[in-house]
Amino acid sequence: MNDINAELSVFTKKKTQLTLDEIVDFYGSLAYYTPTKPTPKKALNPLFTIEKTTQEPLLQCILQLRRLLTMHEGFRLQDVKRYGITMYRRQVDVQSNVTAVTDSMKTGDPRLAIQLPQDVISLE
Repeated sequence: MNDINAELSVFTKKKTQLTLDEIVDFYGSLAYYTPTKPTPKKALNPLFTIEKTTQEPLLQCILQLRRLLTMHEGFRLQDVKRYGITMYRRQVDVQSNVTAVTDSMKTGDPRLAIQLPQDVISLE
């Protein structure tokens, strides 16, 4: 909680302190993300166990903050792979209504692999 509040204090004008109860209540009240009804709460499917009542809401909070603070820096894919988050490709109209879900990338999808340049592969 100290780390979350320290991060928030640097990036927000309002100097509020979040509590564990507030985070648990907020993420507990959200439905999981679906392509047609997006929310900040993503279904997590990591290779390790996450306790649902405390750890998951804290992770959801950290992932949401991280997503906002590192926007356009290329770090999202690391979190997607680490926590087994499914990514969806959606088509939206001018009012931001989802008109179609055209693709999804689940855990283990080969498109999530980091591609090595051919000159590195062919080194002898």
